[in-house]
Formats: sequence, structure tokens, C-alpha cells
Amino acid sequence: MASGALGAAVLAGQGGVGLIHQLNGPWWIEILLAIVLLDLVVYFQHVLMHAVPIFWRLHMVHHSDMDFDVTTGVRFHPLEIALSMFIKIGVVILLGASPTAVLMFEILLNATAMFNHSNVCIPGSVDRILRCDRGHPRHASHSSFRHPARDQSQFRI
Repeated sequence: MASGALGAAVLAGQGGVGLIHQLNGPWWIEILLAIVLLDLVVYFQHVLMHAVPIFWRLHMVHHSDMDFDVTTGVRFHPLEIALSMFIKIGVVILLGASPTAVLMFEILLNATAMFNHSNVCIPGSVDRILRCDRGHPRHASHSSFRHPARDQSQFRI
């Protein structure tokens, strides 16, 4: 999935396309802005996956894993993967996110997806930041359609 978004970032950069290219801000602000906005889009996409019945039917593949381990973080219906890629590529072009920002975002997104679905819990205040998911029974429940996307972005903003 990252290659499609990275390719879009390269093309956007070569063409000077996207909102971020209009800012002419420091590179680190542009990267931070791209990561936060991409994360926000992924969050809203996940909310829609739970809220719209046709999308929920695709997303149920992710919630059907009864073992809830690190593989749950990568278990998706192929059409959901394609839809996610299409949305992400469009947003990368619209933003004009740099390849560096997209790569950093993909690394963060995939690392947090693996961690959040790994069934590893860290006690105390660190847990509130890293969001250990103690929701295995609810995650595997088909009633998750009624519980849309709690804490599903990388950051607790």
C-alpha cells in the first residue's frame, strides 16, 4: 500500500501539486502537517467503515479474527485495501505530501496497527498514550458496527 502513496507523493512533488506546496513553510512543519492530516483521514475512513453498512461488510473481515494478535492489524478485505489506497493516494496528491512524510506516516501507521492489535498491555500512564487495546471481545464482536472507531487514529489529540 505504501508504494502507491509514495509514488503519488513523488509525482505531486515533481509537479508542485498540493496544498502543502503552497505554504512554503519549514520542511519539518510540512512533514508534521502531512502526518497529522493523513492520520485524521485514516481516522475518519475507519469511522465510515463502521458507520456505513456496505463498508462495514468489508471491514468485518478485520473484526472476524477471533485470536486478536498482531496479524489482526493487517487482516483486511482486498476491496477495503484497494479503497484505502485510493483514498490515501487522493489525499497525498491533494495535500502534496512529501515522500518523506508519506514514508514516515506509513511506518507510524503500520507500527501502531501492529502494536494496538498485539494483545500487549503496558500498565499506567504509558498505556494511556500508547493505547493498549483491551477490547478483544468487543473487537471480535459483530456488534462493533454499533461502536464506531474509538481511538483508531495514531495520536490521541
